[in-house]
Amino acid sequence: TSVRSSARAPSSDFTPTLQHFLMHSSVLSLYRRLLRATRPIPNPAARWETIQWYRSEMERERNERDLQKIRDLMAQGGRQIKILEGSVGLTDVDGVGLGKGKGLRGTR
Repeated sequence: TSVRSSARAPSSDFTPTLQHFLMHSSVLSLYRRLLRATRPIPNPAARWETIQWYRSEMERERNERDLQKIRDLMAQGGRQIKILEGSVGLTDVDGVGLGKGKGLRGTR
């Protein structure tokens, strides 16, 4: 009986439904997608900080039981992945900044 395990235990008698178990696997899948989305971040410190932020957000909502709120949080996480992927795609990883080389220029 450690302090850590008792801190994570829900305070009331809650019996998860099948939907809760299914949602749990979806949440874990979303977390793995978030971790994969951080791979292209070129700065290791920035990547670590981003992962820590995602981890703290997931941990903060860990004991949420309302399925609709969990769905809303997952939708928000999906939007965060798209934002992260879009912003990481704009970084100067390969030395060819925006407006140089291929960048975003048209073919004209």
